[in-house]
Order: sequence, then structure tokens, then C-alpha cells
Amino acid sequence: MRRPGEAVEREVPFDQADGSRVWLLVRIVNLLDEPGVHAVLINLHDVSDRKRVEAQLQHQAFHDPLTGLANRALF
Repeated sequence: MRRPGEAVEREVPFDQADGSRVWLLVRIVNLLDEPGVHAVLINLHDVSDRKRVEAQLQHQAFHDPLTGLANRALF
């Protein structure tokens, strides 16, 4: 954020009032030095579904599908 025009992206978890977690991709761009703009642009994108699928794939890769126990790759 220190340099004009530089974009910063982070995936951030947010806990909702009902106890569920939402993952947001936060992108911030410093446009303060742009003529006619003079602002900081913030873009939020819900990536909760992608995070859930990544967690499922990771579990499948390291656990036996029948027993749910850790497999050799996890050890």
C-alpha cells in the first residue's frame, strides 16, 4: 500500500454472528496519486466455496476413504 498503484491481496476469514465462517479475498489498490481518483480501492470477493473444496481435497489426499484414518502420505 505504500507505493501508488500497488495492489495487496489477502484471504481473510470472517466469523459471522451465527458462528459460520466466511472467507473473503480482499484486494486493496492505492490510487491516491491518480488524478481524478484520489481514493483507495477495496474489492471483496467471497472465496468460501473454494476454501471448502480445498479442505475436502486435502483430507481426501491424506486420509483413507473407508476408515477416515491417516494414510502413508500424511505420515
